[in-house]
Amino acid sequence: MARDELALYLTLSPEFGGTRFGPFEGLEVRLGADNERCHIVLPEAFGVAREHCKIIRQGDGGMILAASERTAAVFVWKGDARRAAQIQSPTAVRPGDSFALVSPDGARFAIELAP
Repeated sequence: MARDELALYLTLSPEFGGTRFGPFEGLEVRLGADNERCHIVLPEAFGVAREHCKIIRQGDGGMILAASERTAAVFVWKGDARRAAQIQSPTAVRPGDSFALVSPDGARFAIELAP
């Protein structure tokens, strides 16, 4: 099965409940506090913006993680990285990478592609 035929899932790390969100089959998945615009809604009390970040699927099967607002902090772990890097611009991500919003100590979402 080609990568672009797989559905996107986001799974919270076990210490945050391990909930698996998805499948997301559209080109964009938004996370934030706005329940009308976002696919995954988090409490604004956590410090998330109304639309905090998005994952954009590209036609070639690639994915981009981007903050939706300039002040929205997004941290990414690439592969087995031990430390998160705060993204400053749209960043390519792959299955197995993970990210957190607001702080590297916040809820961490793992990126998965599956049928």
